[in-house]
Amino acid sequence: MNVLIVLIYLFSPLPSALADTNSVDSGPTDIKFGMMWPGQFGHEQNADLPMAPASVMKVITASTSLRVLRHGDQDFQFKNSFDGKFDPDTHILSEPVFTISGDPTWGNEDYGEGLLDRINKVIAELKKNGIQKVSGAIQITTSGRQDLERFQRQKLWKESWLKDCDMGMVTEFMLNQNCGIYEVKSASEGVWRTAGVSVPVTVNLNPGQSTSLTVTPVQNDLGRIIQYKITGSFATGKTEYLNLPVHQGAKWLKNLFQGALKTAGILHINANAGETGTKALHVDLSSLPLKKILPPFLQKSLNIIGDRLFVENNYALGISDPLANASMLTLHQVLGSDAGLLKDFLIYDGSGLVPEDRVTARAMYLFLQKLMTETYFVELVKALPESGGPVGTLRSRLTGVYTKGKVFAKTGSLSGVSNLAGYFHAANGSYEPFTVFTEYQYSSGSEATEDQMMHQKIDALVVAFAQQNP
Repeated sequence: MNVLIVLIYLFSPLPSALADTNSVDSGPTDIKFGMMWPGQFGHEQNADLPMAPASVMKVITASTSLRVLRHGDQDFQFKNSFDGKFDPDTHILSEPVFTISGDPTWGNEDYGEGLLDRINKVIAELKKNGIQKVSGAIQITTSGRQDLERFQRQKLWKESWLKDCDMGMVTEFMLNQNCGIYEVKSASEGVWRTAGVSVPVTVNLNPGQSTSLTVTPVQNDLGRIIQYKITGSFATGKTEYLNLPVHQGAKWLKNLFQGALKTAGILHINANAGETGTKALHVDLSSLPLKKILPPFLQKSLNIIGDRLFVENNYALGISDPLANASMLTLHQVLGSDAGLLKDFLIYDGSGLVPEDRVTARAMYLFLQKLMTETYFVELVKALPESGGPVGTLRSRLTGVYTKGKVFAKTGSLSGVSNLAGYFHAANGSYEPFTVFTEYQYSSGSEATEDQMMHQKIDALVVAFAQQNP
């Protein structure tokens, strides 16, 4: 089997076909960048050096989920529901309750869902059963999942991530990837533009020639945002829109449901009218199955999905120690006699956001290789981004004749890190695993431009591999 593992230092000897990819005229400096390539053109150096996997971690998370969350032919779903009791004579429903599961796909546009889609499913069932009034406070429960109710912010998270919607901290209820839009209208006034969000925001700005906003989140003892304070300067006549994380999900759900009831002409009173009802109403609000969750997760590199699956994988196996986690157990099980390679592994999360995560290229390659014998391999590889494919992080990369439609791999990016790991689909039908890890320093140029330069260098290695192994 032809193999590409990349993990060597900048000026180390390279096969002649690849030597020019390590020349640096400008852009990133101090680049760690190389390969292990057994065979006629073999090359290996520093393949056992632990490096930050970044979003390559999502491959480990996805394969772990495929291994531990399924039971026989039953695929995994995040279970959610709405229940109540109603009297068909009085048309009153009482004891309304949402049972939720920290489902990260709820209202997530990457899964084709709108903000109110599942709530409107409940409204449709209420109207179908002739319900005209909902009696009693709306209850939100996790049905005993206290690990979600008390889930704390990852201690290794950067403080700046708290204000970034793309990070997506796990909470018991996640709608729209825990993200809302806030409009700053004046030096002292603002409003949430995302329906149902009621997180308090204090706007205290000084008049100025330009708008410069500082957003300060106020956290509770779990590290969840309970309030925002916005300070700085504000130019009169301007409007600013901010994407801000929302961690008060249960309240958000209640607000949306109450608004939907009102729109549907269904009266809601918080006081229980005393009706217990004679019929049960149950609305299944569960997520898509795992087989449909994984492709957007991997192809679009959705951090909130990875970190939520990490929690669920550990819960399924009864693991509470963050370093003795389900991902590590899966690595040990798949690698078998080669599990000693994992002595330098550190896995803190399921998305790869945490810079302290550490993976070696050799172990990652062997893991990818041995996954090919697992029953879920085809499903996993088809869920990965495809070079030149219609969607995903590789849609505009590796689009030449040697590689388009032949590379199925996960990208990984952090500050000063650009990675790629997955499979090359050879003409003979075989899948050739490869792992590319790089670390580098930025020069005085644009970091985005320099990251793009690193992508080009990585892609040149893969193209050279494809040319020699068509």
